[in-house]
Amino acid sequence: MAIIGKWPTALLALALLAGCASAPEQTAADEATIYVDAQTGKVVYPNDNPSDEELAMGALLGALTGGLAPEALEEDEILNVDSSGDVTHIQSGLSCPKTWSQLFLQDTQIYKQDGQDVGCSYQDGDGVVLTLYAYRSNMTVKDELNAIMDQVVKARHPIHESAGILNLTEAGTSVRYEADAITFKGGDGRLIKSGLALADYAGWRMKARVTYPEAVADEFERFMTVVMLSEYDQISARQKQHDAISGDTGDDL
Repeated sequence: MAIIGKWPTALLALALLAGCASAPEQTAADEATIYVDAQTGKVVYPNDNPSDEELAMGALLGALTGGLAPEALEEDEILNVDSSGDVTHIQSGLSCPKTWSQLFLQDTQIYKQDGQDVGCSYQDGDGVVLTLYAYRSNMTVKDELNAIMDQVVKARHPIHESAGILNLTEAGTSVRYEADAITFKGGDGRLIKSGLALADYAGWRMKARVTYPEAVADEFERFMTVVMLSEYDQISARQKQHDAISGDTGDDL
């Protein structure tokens, strides 16, 4: 959602009344589009050096749409840590237990203070690294998977071979995830596998970013399926709770 302002100034009111658009749009060379990014609440200008008139319109647009800025939450309003050290993302339901098989929770991450983007990282003692993420995304799973593989995974390891990831979920089902990986030779001479699994679970993008020795690939990839299915259950259950709360109007009280 983006609130848009354009020249002339009279069109500002029209932009506010018209609602929103997914992306700014310029219809003429002499029209400069100014809009409020609904994800950040910040005014976005058409270039890095806005004119005084553009700055004035941006200030007005920002003042009129100030409510779009996401509310900053405290850490304990985003991540719940129980007495055992298990962590749950309150907004999505993403589960980050203290230990998971042979993996140990190393860290948790909050990428957006409105609770819409978080992660947690695991390692074992033999080179396995697993990071789980829950966030919102407008990209398709396939497009985002390809983008991360090309721009992150392959870019970090330019000398590599293509590889797949064992995927035991059925296509066309709600639990389905997509996955891809590469192999490369690590510093110790071992063949290493690196990639990710990606899914849409109840409105949340769920990502598992993984790096592990190829020697344990079969065992680890079966474990990763268990992780993804478990997260599907947790996230789906949490969203049902949220839906039930939002649907309770209190009329029976």
